[in-house]
Amino acid sequence: MKLFCHNSAVFFYQFVLLITHSEDVKRVKSKLDETEKKYDIAFVESNFGGECSRQEIERLTEVAKDNNCDCTIGLGGGINDQLTQWIKN
Repeated sequence: MKLFCHNSAVFFYQFVLLITHSEDVKRVKSKLDETEKKYDIAFVESNFGGECSRQEIERLTEVAKDNNCDCTIGLGGGINDQLTQWIKN
């Protein structure tokens, strides 16, 4: 159900789990809003706390399920990317 998306592949989905810190979302909010409108998708913010733990993986998996997310994107670096890989599995 959850896929790791690359580049334009995200636009084939409707609900996208965005794994990132709220500060990162603020920095690119206008671009995210433009993307939602242009491609008729919805980003589901995860409120990622910065720790890659089993509890966080379970929480984010539930967020994805509860919001019917078809896709998972890690916005940021290292930990976000690692966590995105775990969530997709």
